[in-house]
Amino acid sequence: MTTPTHEVLHHESAATVGVRDRQGVLLLVLADAAFAFSVVFSYFYLRMGNTQNGWIPVDGITADPMNGWIVVGALIVATLLFRLGYQATVLSNKGRSLACYSLAAIAMLTATGIQLQQILHIPFGVSEGTYSSCYYLITYTNLIHLVLTAFIVLGIANRDRMGLFNNEKHWHPLVSNIWLNWVVISAALGAICTMFV
Repeated sequence: MTTPTHEVLHHESAATVGVRDRQGVLLLVLADAAFAFSVVFSYFYLRMGNTQNGWIPVDGITADPMNGWIVVGALIVATLLFRLGYQATVLSNKGRSLACYSLAAIAMLTATGIQLQQILHIPFGVSEGTYSSCYYLITYTNLIHLVLTAFIVLGIANRDRMGLFNNEKHWHPLVSNIWLNWVVISAALGAICTMFV
């Protein structure tokens, strides 16, 4: 059985815990950025190399270059709504913060659904050239980001519903906002890559 916990006691202040968690998220973003930029480098390296015309085979099919930007658009909406929710949390406007976090969660789930739908309807297989392999890597990496971020945003919305944030204790939404901003940048990097077929 579980016992409801209203206050978690730490031997450090909430501000110290928040700073440490912010540093942890920044390190996670840095590590993920290293991976994302290696994918971007690999995409353009393989695109420019086109060894033995293996980038796109003869009569090969490509995906619509705008697919990534549709997901980025939904992500931007989710991130802006989440940011508005964070600002409402800082101002102790519980009604507005809960509405914004909930709408951000819906927008994140929408972005995740759009990405999943695009993956299910990719018109080529993963082994049909170097382009297809890179495209699958970018879209599946983006899907993993979206699923993780949707889980985080749903958690923040639920914690806000339970009244666990206020104008003094709001570092969870702050570090989550840092992650959301990175996910938008990462998705935009993937969308930029896939525009260069």
